[in-house]
Amino acid sequence: MNPLIDRLTHTAADDKLIEQLADAVLDRQTHIHPQPGSGEDLYCLNLTSWLGERMGPILVRLREAERRLAAADEEAAGMRSVLDLLSDDEPCSLGVRGTCMQHGWTQGTTCPHGRAQVLIGASDVPAEAVAR
Repeated sequence: MNPLIDRLTHTAADDKLIEQLADAVLDRQTHIHPQPGSGEDLYCLNLTSWLGERMGPILVRLREAERRLAAADEEAAGMRSVLDLLSDDEPCSLGVRGTCMQHGWTQGTTCPHGRAQVLIGASDVPAEAVAR
């Protein structure tokens, strides 16, 4: 993470502030700007200042979200390695009724071993093609 962002001590932005910022950005984009050379765009300058003053909490929220995402990625990698150890790497062999002959799965849904191979990336079958 960026050491400058780590120095921020703001409380993370709530959803209301995010909505206010989105509204202000849309206002800034859609208002009629003065013609070049006709003076400053005080409306845009005011909104830009208002937006800038509220960036600390936004950056803290972003930092927290990135940390949670990194932790979730790490946890998912650990689960995939355990799943790899627990699952059979032999490909499924589907019977007439859609059951897995290789692993003895007769529930009529996707064999857990086949699904595990998709989740750990050891199968050529796309993940969205495997029923849950």
